[in-house]
Amino acid sequence: MPLGSDRPDREIFVESRPTAENVYSGALRRGDEKFLTIRKDWQWRRDPRRMAESLLWKFAVPSTLLFDLGTDPGETTDLSDEQPETVAQLRSSFEETRERLETLSGAVTESGLEDAAEDTERHLEALGYLE
Repeated sequence: MPLGSDRPDREIFVESRPTAENVYSGALRRGDEKFLTIRKDWQWRRDPRRMAESLLWKFAVPSTLLFDLGTDPGETTDLSDEQPETVAQLRSSFEETRERLETLSGAVTESGLEDAAEDTERHLEALGYLE
């Protein structure tokens, strides 16, 4: 049974760090539906070669994909054109989750991170992983 298919209301959020080419990707899974977004940070820096490369990349790579993992676990058929309402719902949920996580990450202070590290260390000691 695929991850998440046992709880259709559960959402799983994943976002990557930018690659060396400034490509970002993220996904949101709800039940068998998987929304995938890919974007590129357009940093042309007045370089015509990079401008051309970026424009070609923009046309070659779709920015939004939708898959039904129940019928297409290999993610070979993009359903985003056939199901724009589902794409809109999942994109909205993706962006809301992203904003919420950015807000939470901004609220963590350095001392908060130290406290969290100490808590984690205590828990690992209690479980016998650390001495």
